[in-house]
Amino acid sequence: MKLSSKTHYGLMACHILGVNYPDVSVSASALEGQIAVSGKYLEKIMRMLSKRNIVSATRGANGGYFLAKSPAQISIGEIVRALE
Repeated sequence: MKLSSKTHYGLMACHILGVNYPDVSVSASALEGQIAVSGKYLEKIMRMLSKRNIVSATRGANGGYFLAKSPAQISIGEIVRALE
């Protein structure tokens, strides 16, 4: 199975958020740097994941992205279906 770049970056982002779950949210700029993807493209991916209730975001100085539920409750298939 061949995955799109959008799915590949989305899986990488969810992995980073899962490593930091539930302690801290990860800023968009930190995700951009770790994944090496543009901010606009990352925003589109995170919006798609947010619509499926996989990730959430908070605004403000300490804001960022975080998983909406425990990493154990999120399957790779769920992420792939949200982005494909």
